Amino acid sequence: MKLNKWLKPTSHKVIFSLIIVAVVIGGGFGIKAMVESMKQPEITFKEPITLEYGQHSDADSGSENSELLDIFKIDSMVDKETSKFDVFSVYEEALTEESYQLEPMKIDTSKVGDFEGVLYAKLGKNIASFPFKYSVKDTQKPVLSNIENLEIEQGGNLKHDFKAIDVVDGDLEVVIEGDYDANKPGEYSLVATAIDANDNKSSQEFKLTVKEKKKEVDTSKGTITNGSSGKKVVALTFDDGPHPTNTPRLLNILEEKGVKATFFILGERADEYPNIVKQTHAKGHEVENHSYSHPDLAGASLAVLDREVERTNKIIESLTGRRPTYFRPPYGSYNKQVSANITNQIALWSVDTLDWKSRNAAAVQQSAMSQVHNGSVILMHDIHSTTVDAVGPLIDSLKAQGYTFVRLDELR
Repeated sequence: MKLNKWLKPTSHKVIFSLIIVAVVIGGGFGIKAMVESMKQPEITFKEPITLEYGQHSDADSGSENSELLDIFKIDSMVDKETSKFDVFSVYEEALTEESYQLEPMKIDTSKVGDFEGVLYAKLGKNIASFPFKYSVKDTQKPVLSNIENLEIEQGGNLKHDFKAIDVVDGDLEVVIEGDYDANKPGEYSLVATAIDANDNKSSQEFKLTVKEKKKEVDTSKGTITNGSSGKKVVALTFDDGPHPTNTPRLLNILEEKGVKATFFILGERADEYPNIVKQTHAKGHEVENHSYSHPDLAGASLAVLDREVERTNKIIESLTGRRPTYFRPPYGSYNKQVSANITNQIALWSVDTLDWKSRNAAAVQQSAMSQVHNGSVILMHDIHSTTVDAVGPLIDSLKAQGYTFVRLDELR
């Protein structure tokens, strides 16, 4: 009985203790549940949030967290205790007191600028909003089209039909970058460039060729054969050079006599003896065109004319810096097609010494003196040594008769 008396109150104590423990434990679980229900998700953004123009992103509650991370550049989206969200969603703000009206956020990247948005994260039954700012940038380069190599005539203006279009700004101006001289024939490397309002730049190289402008011939002057009969002047002209020994010797004689002359040279010989051509020009003599290889051009095709005449024009200009004014056709043979399709004026002669035939210095001098008259254009060939031998005495004889000497371009 004493034992029963002792146990009975003890049992009550144990039961009471168990009840207290149960209450405490139950209360703890309730408190924990209450605390859990108060947890709020947290989001940290990487700043700034930048999207590319045209990158449309529709994120809804079905999107994976990794996808949202990529779209919104989110640094972290963890709950401090659970390290994850039960659900992570992106919504526009449309909440009422009665219920949550959550609509998927639409990210519009069809406009460039700075914008604001709201991210909603859900943890359990709790939804938290996170306002954020983002920018839509235009990083797309303009698209160039119609870029091609161009040609203009010497002295002309550079015109083009280059185009550029930008997805944001539409049509853009194409600017030409690089240096070129419209007055100097040659090939130039240039760049076509377009820049949009956001400084996106596209460039493309192209070639510009400045073509030599053909000089117009004053056909009113006709073919030159001699100068004015009212002036006691003569023009000494020499064909078929340069010659490696005869021409330099002739230049020395002319310099000693103080006489300037006109040399109708062959392009193929100018290629072979360029320094003599330069020396002739440097001494103040006139260097003109006598074709490249001395063919009979009457009836020649346009291709042959270009090869024989224009080719020699360019050779002479490259050596002297001066484009020839006159062309003396080989053998004096030409027709309307020749004169109509070259830029030079035809120049013939009025006194033929026939030096190529006699090959005799005295005969050359006698032939010239027997035909000379005011304004005479005297024809000789500096490829013959006998002709060069005749020049000094001929000059002396002409001076003795009161003649002065001019170049062909000075003959009036």
